[in-house]
Amino acid sequence: MKHLKAGSWRERVYLGLAAGVIGLALRILGWTTRRETCGAEELIGRWARDEPLILAFWHGRLVMMAFAYQGRGACILNSGHRDGRLVARVTRRFGVRAVQGSSTRGWVGGLRGMLQAHGQGDDLIVVPDGPRGPAGQAKSGVVQLARSTGLPIFPVSYAASRFKNLTRSWDRMLIPLPGARIVYAVGEPIWVAPDVDSNGIEAARQRLEEALDAATQRAEAALAPAGVGRGEMPPTVPLGTRRRRRSGVAAALAALLTPLALAAALTLAPGTGGVACAQAGATAPESKAATVIEREAVARKFRMFVKDWSATLEGRERDNRAGMVWVESAAGAVAEFTSYATGSVEVPPLRWVRGRPVGRVIYHEERVRLEGETRAAALVAVPRVLERVAITEIFVYSDGHWVW
Repeated sequence: MKHLKAGSWRERVYLGLAAGVIGLALRILGWTTRRETCGAEELIGRWARDEPLILAFWHGRLVMMAFAYQGRGACILNSGHRDGRLVARVTRRFGVRAVQGSSTRGWVGGLRGMLQAHGQGDDLIVVPDGPRGPAGQAKSGVVQLARSTGLPIFPVSYAASRFKNLTRSWDRMLIPLPGARIVYAVGEPIWVAPDVDSNGIEAARQRLEEALDAATQRAEAALAPAGVGRGEMPPTVPLGTRRRRRSGVAAALAALLTPLALAAALTLAPGTGGVACAQAGATAPESKAATVIEREAVARKFRMFVKDWSATLEGRERDNRAGMVWVESAAGAVAEFTSYATGSVEVPPLRWVRGRPVGRVIYHEERVRLEGETRAAALVAVPRVLERVAITEIFVYSDGHWVW
């Protein structure tokens, strides 16, 4: 479909039809397959408590992951090209929105979009070996994202009792067939400390890679007949989603439409044999991406620092009020103290000077007078500002901490 002009009405019609076919094929696969989970208790518990997280899985296990998601809302990063726009239309039908970004264009903007989605409470979905592989080799983008957001990474994979591999695809994408039994296996969450260094990032990347491979093996072992390679496998649990009764008509439609959907997807990604999606783990200019994530992490630390600093300023103002000297006479009671107007503190964006962050906080120091007929009346009266001076405090980031 290279002849379709980007943004033309023909492309919009094509994307709409292709997304409809793929979405319908996935829905039918959902209706005609039996889905179970293994080791998903902690993951499902976080969803039940509305606690955000990062979900990671291999590109070759992309097809059925929409049915494993049970959170309140998620965001996935994908390409801004035609195939990426198709993926965005399909995922939107399953309640997962997409932000645009790729390893060659819009990478930094895509990461910013993921961080903004985290700020809105969304889960983040990442394919660590996407979009072009090598298959089964995790990139460090997801680890850097976890370090910046403080969210745990849950490795997930699945296996199917009846399936077809796309042998011409770089990831040998696994497509379950109608009537298959599917087992989703979830590994232990991986936490990344906010102050981890490059060695720690590499260690977490390797741990994620091993956890994803182990999850795939656990899912495959759970499908094995009893006593055949199962070892001490925990029991599987039916996935907590509504299933519809399977019928011969539905199975026939799935058998017919699934190859059509795959053909439409493969047409959009010639030479790759799969849909390019979830670029957060891509072979992008990772140094630039890491810089964006590190700066976001530093900015987040500064916001937390300013919150604590403002609380200290408020405490100082309370001490000033408690220690003010009253002058009482027949005319009434009068007292003065210094206020810091903490309700109007301004925090401009960080400035980066020669690669080092500099933070500013602007507040107002006020000389305030309380007066009334009695001390009690003065305390509840509207204070009168005698003098007001704007003050700018400068802070620098040193050894992982903000200092004055």
